[in-house]
Amino acid sequence: MEGKKDFEIRPKINWDKGEFARFLLDYLQKKDKKIFTPIYMGDSATDEDVFRGLKTGITIRVGHKKGSFAEYFVKNQKQVGKILSLFLRLAPEDKSVKIINE
Repeated sequence: MEGKKDFEIRPKINWDKGEFARFLLDYLQKKDKKIFTPIYMGDSATDEDVFRGLKTGITIRVGHKKGSFAEYFVKNQKQVGKILSLFLRLAPEDKSVKIINE
């Protein structure tokens, strides 16, 4: 799939990003025997699958909010950097915080 400035390669299975996000969250929670709160930020049409599919956590749309399933919105990448800095400052010092980049 093509986007504004990206190109996605997908496996030949009938999944979207939302289904994979739910699978990954379930896998990590079972593996680590902990409950995680996912935070997902995105700016493309395919990110809407995650915004719609995640039943828990925080979803943030970067850019316009019209028609988005995201719970929260930021205007641009600069604001994304500010949010990430805040999360990292609030994260506990121990190694219990997992940061997974897409």
